[in-house]
Parts: sequence; structure tokens; C-alpha cells
Amino acid sequence: MAFHRGLGGADGSGHTVDLRGIALWYYSDDDGVKWTESQTWWTLPVVSVTGLQEPGVVELADGSLLSWSRTDQGCQYESRSRDGGVT
Repeated sequence: MAFHRGLGGADGSGHTVDLRGIALWYYSDDDGVKWTESQTWWTLPVVSVTGLQEPGVVELADGSLLSWSRTDQGCQYESRSRDGGVT
């Protein structure tokens, strides 16, 4: 999922949303009855307006998980988990 933190309005009129997405992952070992947040999260290592957006994940034939996210950097970023999504 892409997490966007809330920001307090500078004039006290309300809240705004930080458009820089942080990628988080949740995994389930019991067919979706219980979900656990992964121990790690990621953000872009460069200056970005949007951060990591619209992440997806797929399990590969070797059992690892491949995740990708849309960015404003002219490319998609990817990450991999080799421990079932724990990290």
C-alpha cells in the first residue's frame, strides 16, 4: 500500500495530505484472516513530489516476492522479499 501522512493546515483551517507516498506491505499466512505489517517500509532515496505510488506485488516461481511502485522519476522502482514478506 502507499501511505500518505496527514499534514496540519498552516492556517489552522484543516488538514492536507503529503503527496509523497511511502510503500508499506502487509502479509497473511492464513488466507487473509489475519494481516501483519512487514518490518520494513520504503520511500524514494531522491527528491520527489509523489514518492512511491500504486505499489503492487507478485510471488515469483522461486518463492520470493517482487514489488514495484510508480514514481515521478521516469521509471518504476522495485524491491524484493526473500522471507515471505517479513522484510
